[in-house]
Amino acid sequence: MTLRRKLLVAFSIMTVPLLVIGGLTLWNIREENQALRALEEGLGRVRIFAELESAVHRQVLKIRDYLTGWDRGAKREFDWVDRVVRELAEQWKGAVSHPEDVQLAEDFDRLYREIKDLAERALPHTTEGGGMRRFGSFSRSSTAGCLPTSTERSRPSTGRPGPTMSRVPSTGSRPSRVSRGWF
Repeated sequence: MTLRRKLLVAFSIMTVPLLVIGGLTLWNIREENQALRALEEGLGRVRIFAELESAVHRQVLKIRDYLTGWDRGAKREFDWVDRVVRELAEQWKGAVSHPEDVQLAEDFDRLYREIKDLAERALPHTTEGGGMRRFGSFSRSSTAGCLPTSTERSRPSTGRPGPTMSRVPSTGSRPSRVSRGWF
């Protein structure tokens, strides 16, 4: 084998890995761009959902403000924020593409309908007499079974299951106590 042939074989051996590395680099760049586009879309959905969550929170605060009499114009603001929530919800639903996100959107719709039902029950009560006077009857009727009564909250813990405690199987040998009703 001549020197020329040896150099040609050596050069060929060196260029093959170089071509493979170049091909892998181009493939990695393409994959990275796809991941960045997906991340950008995901962050856009998260931003829209954060705005949606903030608007719903403002609505809940407006219900409280209206019931307590802190803000007499809260009902009007509630209706304005409702339009904002509906627009943001439509944007968010339009941006979802994964089946898990579609399920989250359906869950949000269900929870938001519950908030709207609560608002429909709460806001007319205050037009009859307003403020804290009507709030007591509303809170008793709307939270029936959701929150513990004052006697359940003030009852000392005996370590036995009762109205405020339940035994939940845990990984340890001792059962854990979990409070029901607050969070």
